[in-house]
Amino acid sequence: MCVALGGYKKRSLSVSGAWSAFVVGWVTCTAEFALGVTLIAFFVSSSLLTRVGGGIKRKTDEDYKEGGQRDWVQVVCNGGVPTVLAALFSLLLGGSQPHRMGTAAPLVCACVFAFVGYYACCCGDTWASELGVLSKTPPRLITTLEVVPAGTNGGISVLGTAASAAGGLFVGVSFFVASLLSTQLSSAPWLSWVLPLGVAAGVIGSTIDSLLGATIQFRHAVDRIPTLTLF
Repeated sequence: MCVALGGYKKRSLSVSGAWSAFVVGWVTCTAEFALGVTLIAFFVSSSLLTRVGGGIKRKTDEDYKEGGQRDWVQVVCNGGVPTVLAALFSLLLGGSQPHRMGTAAPLVCACVFAFVGYYACCCGDTWASELGVLSKTPPRLITTLEVVPAGTNGGISVLGTAASAAGGLFVGVSFFVASLLSTQLSSAPWLSWVLPLGVAAGVIGSTIDSLLGATIQFRHAVDRIPTLTLF
Protein backbone atom coordinates (compact mmCIF):
# COMPACT_ATOMS: atom_id res chain seq x y z
CA MET A 1 0.00 0.00 0.00
CA CYS A 2 2.86 2.39 0.83
CA VAL A 3 4.49 1.81 -2.55
CA ALA A 4 1.22 2.40 -4.41
CA LEU A 5 0.51 5.55 -2.41
CA GLY A 6 4.08 6.76 -2.81
CA GLY A 7 3.92 6.15 -6.55
CA TYR A 8 0.72 8.19 -6.78
CA LYS A 9 2.14 11.08 -4.76
CA LYS A 10 5.27 11.16 -6.91
CA ARG A 11 3.15 10.99 -10.07
CA SER A 12 4.64 7.66 -11.11
CA LEU A 13 1.12 6.21 -10.94
CA SER A 14 -2.33 7.56 -11.78
CA VAL A 15 -5.26 6.85 -9.44
CA SER A 16 -6.22 3.68 -11.32
CA GLY A 17 -2.58 2.70 -11.53
CA ALA A 18 -2.16 3.07 -7.77
CA TRP A 19 -5.14 0.82 -7.01
CA SER A 20 -3.94 -1.78 -9.51
CA ALA A 21 -0.43 -1.62 -8.06
CA PHE A 22 -1.90 -2.22 -4.61
CA VAL A 23 -3.64 -5.40 -5.77
CA VAL A 24 -0.56 -6.64 -7.61
CA GLY A 25 1.64 -5.84 -4.62
CA TRP A 26 -0.70 -7.43 -2.09
CA VAL A 27 -0.98 -10.72 -3.98
CA THR A 28 2.76 -10.88 -4.66
CA CYS A 29 3.97 -9.91 -1.20
CA THR A 30 1.62 -12.28 0.60
CA ALA A 31 2.67 -15.14 -1.67
CA GLU A 32 6.36 -14.96 -0.73
CA PHE A 33 8.68 -12.36 0.82
CA ALA A 34 11.33 -12.69 -1.91
CA LEU A 35 8.75 -12.24 -4.67
CA GLY A 36 7.49 -9.07 -3.02
CA VAL A 37 11.00 -7.66 -2.68
CA THR A 38 11.64 -8.35 -6.37
CA LEU A 39 8.47 -6.53 -7.39
CA ILE A 40 9.27 -3.52 -5.21
CA ALA A 41 12.86 -3.40 -6.46
CA PHE A 42 11.67 -3.35 -10.07
CA PHE A 43 9.01 -0.70 -9.46
CA VAL A 44 11.18 1.64 -7.39
CA SER A 45 14.20 1.46 -9.70
CA SER A 46 12.08 1.95 -12.83
CA SER A 47 10.20 4.88 -11.33
CA LEU A 48 13.42 6.59 -10.24
CA LEU A 49 15.06 6.11 -13.63
CA THR A 50 12.18 7.83 -15.44
CA ARG A 51 13.37 11.03 -13.74
CA VAL A 52 17.00 10.71 -14.83
CA GLY A 53 17.89 13.04 -17.68
CA GLY A 54 14.36 14.39 -18.07
CA GLY A 55 15.52 17.34 -20.16
CA ILE A 56 17.19 15.08 -22.72
CA LYS A 57 14.24 12.69 -22.82
CA ARG A 58 11.81 15.51 -23.59
CA LYS A 59 13.82 16.24 -26.72
CA THR A 60 13.77 12.66 -27.95
CA ASP A 61 10.39 11.26 -26.90
CA GLU A 62 7.15 13.15 -27.47
CA ASP A 63 5.32 10.82 -25.06
CA TYR A 64 7.70 11.45 -22.17
CA LYS A 65 5.98 12.42 -18.92
CA GLU A 66 7.71 13.29 -15.66
CA GLY A 67 7.43 10.33 -13.31
CA GLY A 68 5.88 8.04 -15.92
CA GLN A 69 2.23 8.34 -14.80
CA ARG A 70 1.49 4.63 -15.28
CA ASP A 71 -2.25 3.85 -15.32
CA TRP A 72 -4.04 0.56 -14.53
CA VAL A 73 -3.57 -0.78 -18.05
CA GLN A 74 0.21 -0.40 -17.83
CA VAL A 75 0.29 -1.84 -14.32
CA VAL A 76 -1.76 -4.89 -15.33
CA CYS A 77 0.27 -5.40 -18.51
CA ASN A 78 3.49 -5.25 -16.48
CA GLY A 79 2.29 -7.06 -13.39
CA GLY A 80 -0.57 -9.34 -14.42
CA VAL A 81 1.40 -12.43 -15.48
CA PRO A 82 3.90 -12.44 -12.59
CA THR A 83 1.04 -11.86 -10.15
CA VAL A 84 -0.61 -15.05 -11.42
CA LEU A 85 2.74 -16.82 -11.06
CA ALA A 86 3.06 -15.58 -7.48
CA ALA A 87 -0.44 -16.81 -6.68
CA LEU A 88 0.39 -20.21 -8.22
CA PHE A 89 3.61 -20.36 -6.20
CA SER A 90 1.65 -19.79 -3.00
CA LEU A 91 -0.93 -22.38 -4.00
CA LEU A 92 1.71 -25.02 -4.73
CA LEU A 93 3.51 -24.53 -1.44
CA GLY A 94 0.51 -23.92 0.76
CA GLY A 95 2.78 -22.43 3.43
CA SER A 96 5.02 -25.53 3.48
CA GLN A 97 8.70 -25.53 4.38
CA PRO A 98 11.40 -26.46 1.81
CA HIS A 99 11.65 -30.09 2.94
CA ARG A 100 7.91 -30.52 2.32
CA MET A 101 7.91 -29.31 -1.27
CA GLY A 102 8.05 -32.88 -2.52
CA THR A 103 6.60 -33.37 -5.99
CA ALA A 104 5.72 -29.66 -6.17
CA ALA A 105 9.40 -28.64 -6.21
CA PRO A 106 9.82 -28.63 -10.03
CA LEU A 107 6.70 -26.52 -10.45
CA VAL A 108 7.78 -24.17 -7.67
CA CYS A 109 11.16 -23.77 -9.40
CA ALA A 110 9.41 -23.11 -12.72
CA CYS A 111 7.19 -20.45 -11.14
CA VAL A 112 10.17 -18.73 -9.52
CA PHE A 113 12.27 -18.77 -12.70
CA ALA A 114 9.35 -17.49 -14.77
CA PHE A 115 8.66 -14.76 -12.19
CA VAL A 116 12.29 -13.62 -11.95
CA GLY A 117 12.77 -13.92 -15.72
CA TYR A 118 9.67 -11.83 -16.37
CA TYR A 119 10.67 -8.95 -14.11
CA ALA A 120 14.31 -9.15 -15.22
CA CYS A 121 13.12 -8.84 -18.82
CA CYS A 122 10.93 -5.84 -17.96
CA CYS A 123 13.61 -4.22 -15.82
CA GLY A 124 16.32 -4.74 -18.44
CA ASP A 125 14.16 -3.18 -21.13
CA THR A 126 13.18 -0.28 -18.86
CA TRP A 127 16.74 0.47 -17.79
CA ALA A 128 17.92 0.26 -21.41
CA SER A 129 15.20 2.69 -22.53
CA GLU A 130 15.69 5.13 -19.67
CA LEU A 131 19.50 5.17 -19.70
CA GLY A 132 20.32 4.28 -23.29
CA VAL A 133 18.79 7.51 -24.59
CA LEU A 134 21.35 9.42 -22.51
CA SER A 135 24.28 7.90 -24.41
CA LYS A 136 26.64 10.45 -25.93
CA THR A 137 27.24 8.05 -28.82
CA PRO A 138 24.41 7.94 -31.40
CA PRO A 139 22.54 4.62 -31.38
CA ARG A 140 22.47 2.21 -34.29
CA LEU A 141 19.41 0.47 -35.70
CA ILE A 142 19.55 -3.12 -34.52
CA THR A 143 18.60 -4.57 -37.91
CA THR A 144 21.00 -2.64 -40.17
CA LEU A 145 23.47 -1.01 -37.73
CA GLU A 146 22.63 2.32 -39.41
CA VAL A 147 23.32 5.33 -37.19
CA VAL A 148 19.97 6.81 -36.11
CA PRO A 149 18.89 9.71 -33.85
CA ALA A 150 18.52 9.09 -30.12
CA GLY A 151 15.03 7.91 -29.28
CA THR A 152 14.53 6.01 -32.54
CA ASN A 153 12.54 2.80 -32.15
CA GLY A 154 14.91 -0.14 -32.57
CA GLY A 155 18.01 1.88 -31.81
CA ILE A 156 20.66 0.26 -29.62
CA SER A 157 23.82 1.53 -27.95
CA VAL A 158 26.59 0.17 -25.74
CA LEU A 159 25.18 2.10 -22.79
CA GLY A 160 21.66 0.79 -23.41
CA THR A 161 22.82 -2.81 -23.74
CA ALA A 162 24.90 -2.55 -20.57
CA ALA A 163 21.92 -1.02 -18.80
CA SER A 164 19.69 -3.92 -19.87
CA ALA A 165 22.17 -6.42 -18.41
CA ALA A 166 22.46 -4.37 -15.22
CA GLY A 167 18.69 -4.13 -14.88
CA GLY A 168 18.26 -7.87 -15.26
CA LEU A 169 21.08 -8.54 -12.79
CA PHE A 170 19.50 -6.08 -10.35
CA VAL A 171 16.30 -8.12 -10.33
CA GLY A 172 18.24 -11.37 -9.94
CA VAL A 173 20.29 -10.00 -7.05
CA SER A 174 17.20 -8.55 -5.37
CA PHE A 175 15.46 -11.92 -5.46
CA PHE A 176 18.60 -13.82 -4.44
CA VAL A 177 19.33 -11.67 -1.40
CA ALA A 178 15.70 -11.65 -0.29
CA SER A 179 15.54 -15.44 -0.71
CA LEU A 180 18.41 -15.88 1.74
CA LEU A 181 16.08 -14.40 4.37
CA SER A 182 13.15 -16.57 3.32
CA THR A 183 12.20 -19.70 5.23
CA GLN A 184 10.84 -21.30 2.07
CA LEU A 185 13.57 -20.55 -0.47
CA SER A 186 16.86 -20.06 1.40
CA SER A 187 17.92 -23.70 0.96
CA ALA A 188 16.66 -24.17 -2.61
CA PRO A 189 19.49 -25.82 -4.62
CA TRP A 190 18.69 -23.79 -7.75
CA LEU A 191 18.72 -20.41 -6.02
CA SER A 192 22.04 -19.17 -7.44
CA TRP A 193 20.79 -19.72 -10.98
CA VAL A 194 18.55 -16.67 -10.71
CA LEU A 195 21.63 -14.42 -11.15
CA PRO A 196 22.63 -15.52 -14.68
CA LEU A 197 18.92 -15.88 -15.46
CA GLY A 198 18.40 -12.23 -14.57
CA VAL A 199 21.23 -11.00 -16.81
CA ALA A 200 20.13 -13.16 -19.74
CA ALA A 201 16.48 -12.18 -19.42
CA GLY A 202 17.37 -8.49 -19.17
CA VAL A 203 19.43 -8.52 -22.37
CA ILE A 204 17.04 -10.78 -24.27
CA GLY A 205 14.02 -8.69 -23.29
CA SER A 206 15.67 -5.47 -24.40
CA THR A 207 16.87 -7.06 -27.66
CA ILE A 208 13.42 -8.39 -28.53
CA ASP A 209 11.91 -4.97 -27.82
CA SER A 210 14.49 -3.34 -30.09
CA LEU A 211 13.81 -5.84 -32.88
CA LEU A 212 10.08 -5.19 -32.66
CA GLY A 213 10.76 -1.48 -32.60
CA ALA A 214 12.92 -1.67 -35.71
CA THR A 215 10.57 -3.90 -37.71
CA ILE A 216 7.05 -3.05 -36.56
CA GLN A 217 7.22 0.33 -34.85
CA PHE A 218 10.19 1.85 -36.67
CA ARG A 219 10.09 5.64 -36.97
CA HIS A 220 13.01 8.04 -36.86
CA ALA A 221 12.92 10.21 -33.76
CA VAL A 222 13.07 13.32 -35.94
CA ASP A 223 9.86 12.23 -37.68
CA ARG A 224 7.91 12.45 -34.46
CA ILE A 225 9.27 15.68 -33.03
CA PRO A 226 6.56 18.36 -32.73
CA THR A 227 7.43 21.49 -34.66
CA LEU A 228 7.45 23.86 -31.69
CA THR A 229 8.74 21.71 -28.82
CA LEU A 230 11.71 19.69 -30.06
CA PHE A 231 9.98 16.61 -28.61
